[in-house]
Formats: sequence, structure tokens, C-alpha cells
Amino acid sequence: MCKITQIILHMILPKKTILFLLIFLPQVLLAQNMLSGKIIDNDSGKAVAGANIYINNTTIGRMSNEEGFFSFDNIPLGTQELVITFVGYETISYSFSSSQLPLKLDFKLKQKTQELDEVKIGADYIVLDSRNPKNWQKFKDGFLGVTPYSDQCVIQNKEDIELRYIKETRGMKAVAKRPIVILNKALGYIVEYDLQNFELSSLGRSLVGKSFFRELNDKELSDKKTKLRNASYYGSMIHFLRSVYSNTISTEGFEVRSITRSKNTEKARVLKIIAQLDYARKSEFIVNKNSTALGDSSAYYKKIFNEPDNFETLSINLLNSDDFKTVNSSGNTIFKTKDTLLSVTFTKPIDADIYRSVKNNLYPNKFQDHRDKNIYEVNKSIVELKRKEVIINPKVNGISKGLRLTGFFSSIYGISTLLPDDYEP
Repeated sequence: MCKITQIILHMILPKKTILFLLIFLPQVLLAQNMLSGKIIDNDSGKAVAGANIYINNTTIGRMSNEEGFFSFDNIPLGTQELVITFVGYETISYSFSSSQLPLKLDFKLKQKTQELDEVKIGADYIVLDSRNPKNWQKFKDGFLGVTPYSDQCVIQNKEDIELRYIKETRGMKAVAKRPIVILNKALGYIVEYDLQNFELSSLGRSLVGKSFFRELNDKELSDKKTKLRNASYYGSMIHFLRSVYSNTISTEGFEVRSITRSKNTEKARVLKIIAQLDYARKSEFIVNKNSTALGDSSAYYKKIFNEPDNFETLSINLLNSDDFKTVNSSGNTIFKTKDTLLSVTFTKPIDADIYRSVKNNLYPNKFQDHRDKNIYEVNKSIVELKRKEVIINPKVNGISKGLRLTGFFSSIYGISTLLPDDYEP
């Protein structure tokens, strides 16, 4: 309670009343921001003790007590996702808004019907040996990211992860029995990542999951860890979304332009021709760059086959936050759906190690020198809305809620550089 308020209270209220307000008013305000509930077993109805309950992608988490109860009094503003996990049970995800608080919720956990080692090998995939260094390194590069910090990350429950070769896409998929536990020595976090989807293929990478962060220890952060965390934050998706909400994209160093996308109709025509080939000729055409599977036109078809599915035209005009965000009927700040494709460039200097890492990932044979001249290419991202409505909160934003990221955001995004959404630089 501020000094001015206390002076006014002393002027108009008796001392006993003032004392009562000073003692109990903070507790009343705290209760108004309370989220509480109970976790029970769906079949037996008994309380589940030790369940993990957390706000997705934050350090805000609790465990249910012996009676199954839990409570939070530090809920971030905006629409949030509450996640409940417990070994042997299906994960529960519940979305709510801080404007609904106080809330009291009960959750019923359902037991998983199968563990991974009980699932038969499917016709569409083959289980890979994760003890094979090549297989494991490929997964680590996709999951942790190839970043300056990936070598300082340790996956602590490798035995819970199953790697699969997907026949149709010729790619890799990973599934996990339990949340994957990562010790990130560089940033000073233990991350519990509930993997929902992980795929690597020629089309790119898909990494979706829910995460909870814990500090490695209670000691004061070293200057080095603070520096590395800030290096991961500036120019990141978390940084961008916060600047969009607060209308500070320009001052924070982001340039945003709209992209118009048109379909490559000639490629669509060529793909139909290739689809009519038998399996052997189709495979030979795709794998062999000098293939003659389509006769004299093979070289032309190969050229078109390697073109993008869509052509993109970048606007020369810079956008302000209000050009691509609005407020919906529920009072939430959201991306406008008419501008579903955005080019985002971070123009301020970024950490030298991160710059080199992204440059080598995206442009291995380009930009050997003159870093400042190439920052617009290396630090450029494409943000695409994949859902009708994507909410933007003041601080805490789930990074994978309806947005497809390519370029800088995607290249630097991996578990090794992932920060909790409630991080403050």
C-alpha cells in the first residue's frame, strides 16, 4: 500500500479500522488472483498426490499435496494454459484467462492405456536404435537445436524416448513415455518437456510440447548465465510478442512487413505428373538429380520440382503493431487474420555466437564476412498464422500456439535456447 493511500486512510478512518485493512486487505487481494483445485484419479476417485501442475512454458509450478490439492497466487495476465502431468496418466491441458480469477477447479486424471514398449511396430514406421550415435545425434540436433548452448545440455532420461523412421516421409519421429528432462547448464535451468510432436523430414522440423522450468539452484545467478539468458532473449519470439503487445516493435528493434503468397501452379501440375509414376521410377526421379525417368523433359521437371510450392512477395512498407493486431469480442489482443504472413527482422546486434550459429544453419555457404551488412538476411523470420485466432498476452505467450515459424526464429528455437515465458531480462 503506497504512502499517499496510508495518509488518506489516517485522515478519514479510525486507527483500529486502518490496522484491520493493513493486515487483511493484501490477503483479500491475493485471494482474488487465486487459482486452486484438486487432482483425483478418474477411476477410483482418490486424491493424486505429487502431480505436477504448472503454467505452460514458465517457472510457475506446484505439486499436489497428499490430499490432491494445489493453489497458485502468481498467475500472469492474459490467457494461460494450465498443464497437469503425472507418470502413467494422460496429460491434461486447461486454458483460462486471468480475468476469470479466482478459480477453483477439479481435474480427473485418466491412466494411459499403453506404454511405448507395449505398442507394436506399425506398418508405417520402423523403430530406430537410439544407441546408434548417428540416430541419437540427429534427434539431439533437431530437439536441442544446433546452438552455442546445445553441447551444455544433457537429456537425463534417454531411455524414455523412442526414435522412429517414418517410411512415407523418410524422416524421423520421436515419442516419449514421460516428459523429457533436460539439464541446461548454459542457461541454468532444468526443463521438463512434455513432447507432443517431434518430426524431422525434408519439409523441415516440427517441435511441439509443453514445458516447465526450474532453476538449477537457489544461488544468485552468475553474470555469465545472465548474459547468456539475455543473449537468448533479445530478438527471440518471446521478445517480439511482448513488443507487439506493448506497441514497441520499432524501438525494440523489429521491422515487420506483410507477405503476399501466390501458389506455384506449374509445380502443382508437375507434381501431379510425378504422382502418376510407379514407385520405382518416382523414387529414382526424386533421389537422382540426373534422372531421365520423365524422358526429355526430366531436367525441366526436376527444376520445377525443386521450386517452392508458393511464390512470396514482400511489401516495401513497414507495419506498426496496430496494422496486424486487434482486440476480439472477449477483450483479448489477437493477430488480425487478414495478415496471416509476416516477415520479421531484428535489426539490433545479437550475440556473436548466436549470429554465427544461425548463419551456419541457414546459410552455410554464404556471408563469410561483413556481419553488419548481412544482419537483415540472417535475422529474418517468417511468422505464419495457422489458427483462426492467436492471442497475444502482455508477458507470457505459449510459443507454439497457432504460429508457424521459419528463418531466424525457427533456427534459434530449440530446447537449448528456450527461455521460460516469464523471464525478465
